[in-house]
Amino acid sequence: MKLLIVSGVGEAEADGEGPEASWLVKDGFVLPDMASLHLTAIEDADYKEDEIEFWNNVYEFDMSCIRKQALSEPLVDIVEQKQIVTNCQLLKTMDISKMAPEDASFTTPFKLVAERDDYIHALLVYFDVSFTKCHKLMGFSTGLLFCPCLYLLFLAFLGILVALNLSRDMIKTGSNHALINDFKD
Repeated sequence: MKLLIVSGVGEAEADGEGPEASWLVKDGFVLPDMASLHLTAIEDADYKEDEIEFWNNVYEFDMSCIRKQALSEPLVDIVEQKQIVTNCQLLKTMDISKMAPEDASFTTPFKLVAERDDYIHALLVYFDVSFTKCHKLMGFSTGLLFCPCLYLLFLAFLGILVALNLSRDMIKTGSNHALINDFKD
């Protein structure tokens, strides 16, 4: 699975110029102009059992091949704050107004620390954006720690069950292309 971040940069000119090359007037600016991606982990045994593990036995038929497909597809859904089981880790901050298409692919180390004894069923990626070029600094977060959000969040369910306890960190380093597959069957 490949994590694709859509920020309006993906369709910039092939010569590597930023978004202004495609549609921005001279001295105009892209809004929002700053963005950051964050990662956390959640517990969601009920969803995983109902929508993922279900495929292992569908009315006595083994349809686990569909389970593998279900795991390979990211889910965009609503998550409750009580499901978060680790800290939230900043993955990358981007100046969207100056980004080139190749800037959307990156590798970054991260460390998720357990906040309670529980299980990790999925990784959750959310974003924050800022409008720094306005007369008053503005922005919003799609993260659950700040407020209920109307935005659906990106979830990737894991093929394995990861147990957490407060005395142990979960540490993993990966790229946005390989991150989720590292945890799959």
